[in-house]
Amino acid sequence: MGSSGIWSPADCPLIKHIPKSARSACASHLSSILRSVSSQPESESSWLDLFDWGNSTLQPPKRSGKRHNLAPTVSKRISAYSAGKSRNEERETASVQRQKQSAADLQ
Repeated sequence: MGSSGIWSPADCPLIKHIPKSARSACASHLSSILRSVSSQPESESSWLDLFDWGNSTLQPPKRSGKRHNLAPTVSKRISAYSAGKSRNEERETASVQRQKQSAADLQ
């Protein structure tokens, strides 16, 4: 990877198992990331998404003295991850369009 996409593994624990009710969401989300990597292997952002997926979605919840239902927590994290990615894609698309427009204005 180039210097723009530096990645290092996070030093944090992951949950021991994915709850049954969240497994299908995890599987479909991870498979979409893997499809993105396989369709665009030169894309650093796809690889970084793959490498950061476990850390961003499978961290244990913060301890607050009560038991947590992990399934909704994992599902919310997947939704937030997907929403953040779509917003980033929109920003990248808008940035590319602005660059093309400014290049056309210069000509």
